[in-house]
Amino acid sequence: MSPPSSKDSHRSPSSPRTAAGIIRDAIPSITDAEIETIIHKISQRNPRSIVAYIKTLAGNGDLAKYRACDEDGTEPHSNACRNGDGNNCTAGWCKCQCHRGWWSQ
Repeated sequence: MSPPSSKDSHRSPSSPRTAAGIIRDAIPSITDAEIETIIHKISQRNPRSIVAYIKTLAGNGDLAKYRACDEDGTEPHSNACRNGDGNNCTAGWCKCQCHRGWWSQ
């Protein structure tokens, strides 16, 4: 399957009907570069519809795991997140951005 077309993911950055709009609504503090990275990571999974896939991730609060670890964050971080490996973080107290969803923004 081919990657999503630019009209599917970027029609209007503020439109909640686009992948970028859904991500921005879910994580308001996210940068445009982070949005591009998340869309790229998700498109490599070859979802049938990237917009529907991202909408589901956002609805489940799972978009944050696609963010890079904020290794220099000032809040408590596990060693895994300090080393950029949020997928292996098991610390419930870790405040890395890769764990935070829309509810903590």
